[in-house]
Amino acid sequence: MDEEKKLGILIQGCGARKHSLALRLSREDAVAKVVVVPGNAGIKGPKLLKVLDEKLLDPANGFKDLLSWATNMKFGLVIPGDQKYVLDRLGELFIKAGIQWFGPSRKAATIASCPIEANLFMQKYNIPTAECGIYTDYGSSQLCLNDLPENLEYADCNIERSLRDDMIINGLPSMAITMTGLSKTTSGESYLKEICVPPTKRAAHEFARKILVTDGSIFYSFRPVITFNRNLECSSVLGDQGCVTWGQGLDEFQKEIDFKILRPTVDDMPYIGFLSTDIVLTKNGPRALGYSAHFSSAAAQAVLPLLDTSLASTMKACIDGRQSDIAWKWVAKTSVMVSISATTEGEEIRVPKPLKANHGVYYEQNVIGVPRPNNPTKIMGLKTSPGGVLGVCAVAETMEQAHAAAYELVEQMDFAGIVYESDVGNW
Repeated sequence: MDEEKKLGILIQGCGARKHSLALRLSREDAVAKVVVVPGNAGIKGPKLLKVLDEKLLDPANGFKDLLSWATNMKFGLVIPGDQKYVLDRLGELFIKAGIQWFGPSRKAATIASCPIEANLFMQKYNIPTAECGIYTDYGSSQLCLNDLPENLEYADCNIERSLRDDMIINGLPSMAITMTGLSKTTSGESYLKEICVPPTKRAAHEFARKILVTDGSIFYSFRPVITFNRNLECSSVLGDQGCVTWGQGLDEFQKEIDFKILRPTVDDMPYIGFLSTDIVLTKNGPRALGYSAHFSSAAAQAVLPLLDTSLASTMKACIDGRQSDIAWKWVAKTSVMVSISATTEGEEIRVPKPLKANHGVYYEQNVIGVPRPNNPTKIMGLKTSPGGVLGVCAVAETMEQAHAAAYELVEQMDFAGIVYESDVGNW
């Protein structure tokens, strides 16, 4: 392709999700360059840059500096990574300037940014979800707890905690969740209480994130991502009880999920971009728990290496309302992604080279760059930051081979305070 016709892409964000998107896009022939703002110290590669300048994302001047810089850099496509910037109308500014925006409008993003708005939306359009009640004061929300079934285990926590958390309640893993907390809606402030009724024993941990890409009318639903969550946390409470897995069995409910959850979501809230829907299986069938206006980090890292269709072309087709033109293709392989965390800060990270070409991929999630003494803008090394540090993904013909390859890479990681799940992809 003529170099002048190749696409320049700007991605807003800094974590593993943005890193995996950027890495994938930078490897496509139709892409000239990918720049991540503000990025993180570990993002690097051919055609892949980061701009470690958070001032560009300062909304104080209406993002004028960001828009001016993006125009001078001749970006043809912008991908938002954080929902808060969508709500700040960043997309409207780029669209007005003639730069394509692969993301939702501010109105559409409200169902992903506010759990209360999401529940009101699901109730209004009869999308199967957990039982929920919305209260205007904390006292009233607590009175309902007296009416809960005796066998329902629950935990109270602030709404800022993720709706998707698997909780250890009374020493036992539980999918039965009650959440209370304060959150803003368009009509003021309200309290949200969610109850997820305990599912059947067979489906006790069947939870998955369904990812779709849509042009506002037609949507394409990716395969569900199986998540192995908080295994070490469970083991610390219960001892070694085997892995806690979410996601098995969801394939058999695919048509029901598409028809009852995803189709009405797209029909009733026209939306362009990636939309992740968290789904749990209950004894009454699949239930939607909430939305996110992007891939999850784990999903992006595990799914994108298997995509055999141009992601950049797909995004542009969605913006133009031409998703029906896309022929989705996938590599007939399996990927396993292991997230590596650190319990300490400031430890040097030594990352080995992949075992062989296209065998292993590393995504820096949350790292600290070590600047060169004579040039602070250049990074000479990486150090840990508490929490998620690296994601290691391996692709192979079978799950067993991908599992073995991923952990062979994980075991080569070397820094103090390393923590990771020991049974991802093994059940």
